[in-house]
Amino acid sequence: MAAGFGVTNCNRVTTLAEFSGSLYAGLGVTGSAGGQIWRCTLASGCDAASDWSQVTGNGFGNPQNTAFNSLRVNNNALYAFTVNSTTGIEVWMSSDGTAWQQTGFAGFGDSDNMAGYWNNADIVFNGHLFAGTENWANGGEIWRLKTYRSLHHPRQSQPVQRQQRGFHGYFL
Repeated sequence: MAAGFGVTNCNRVTTLAEFSGSLYAGLGVTGSAGGQIWRCTLASGCDAASDWSQVTGNGFGNPQNTAFNSLRVNNNALYAFTVNSTTGIEVWMSSDGTAWQQTGFAGFGDSDNMAGYWNNADIVFNGHLFAGTENWANGGEIWRLKTYRSLHHPRQSQPVQRQQRGFHGYFL
């Protein structure tokens, strides 16, 4: 594969994931382009430049999505987590690796939730997708996709929650 996937200002491959017989790579692209996701089929070997093709537009049309810092598979879908220090992290989902829909918007309601902490901040646990955020202004948060059970802060009797289109959040 050509350095930087042949993309001007592609300075990092931030995450890899296997999904439906393909290997996906999330890229960080500086400048005005926005991050990208590329894939190759496992049958191809993924060892030649011609094996790889771009599957997302630059930053899903938002150049402020400068990178994809995590790709995670959950319930037969691939989730892509962006880095966006202007309007906040976005989460996108695809059931086929080609058509994508947004499931997490604008930092989950707090633009200071700019990203997860690379691919260490999201996990599938007990059948649910959890996402942690990096937030230097207000503190990190934990979000759970769709259905949820209450999480409690050790010093609070009730969970502190905020809902946002498919994700439910907790401030810990």
